[in-house]
Amino acid sequence: MVSAGLALSTATPAFAANVTCHGAPGATGLSAPKIFIDWWGPEWQTGFSTNGYSSAQYQTYLRDFLNALVADPTYLGLMGQYGVGTTISLGGEWTDTSNDPANNFNFSQISGEVAAAALHFGDFGANYTPNDIILVALPSGHDSNQFAANGGPACAYHNLAPGLVTSSGITGPTPFIDLDYQPDALGSCYGNATNAFNDAFGHGIFDNVSTATGHELAELLTDYDGS
Repeated sequence: MVSAGLALSTATPAFAANVTCHGAPGATGLSAPKIFIDWWGPEWQTGFSTNGYSSAQYQTYLRDFLNALVADPTYLGLMGQYGVGTTISLGGEWTDTSNDPANNFNFSQISGEVAAAALHFGDFGANYTPNDIILVALPSGHDSNQFAANGGPACAYHNLAPGLVTSSGITGPTPFIDLDYQPDALGSCYGNATNAFNDAFGHGIFDNVSTATGHELAELLTDYDGS
């Protein structure tokens, strides 16, 4: 299955990161998008550090970026031309310590994790809605086979996980964003694209977190089913 993603950075990252229309009509877009964060892996609970920054700082940066989009959806408002809802909300967070994602994991493996998250957040059975987006955030060293750090073509990607029948209920199809640990591919994925120097909060080294997340979210709103 081909996943739409944010391509590797080039000498002109502002152009490389532009969102393109995949031709999906408004009827296939998301009308009331809600984001749920799945911190996949026990490392998020025990904590880790890379490049002098802690996993807790990374989490704070991602949360603050998403909260900023909720408070001021001007950026996502550009997607309104495609007839979709651009006022997003946050639905909650979950740290899944039950299994550790492999490095170089594939679409089937992350689809299983998305289904587990959908069950955890109650997005199944009669309560199922494609408006619920699972943002799967990976710890360092546990990245997808599409990620630049593993020789893949993308910095992040979005897709639709197939529905699954489980003992707890029927899930999906569920739109999701694969957010690999961006500093693992710092030189390839827009690190310091906006801020030349790193500060105590993480501006600079985490520039790729907001770039990748914002790009994938924007495309997901208009093209969640890949049509």
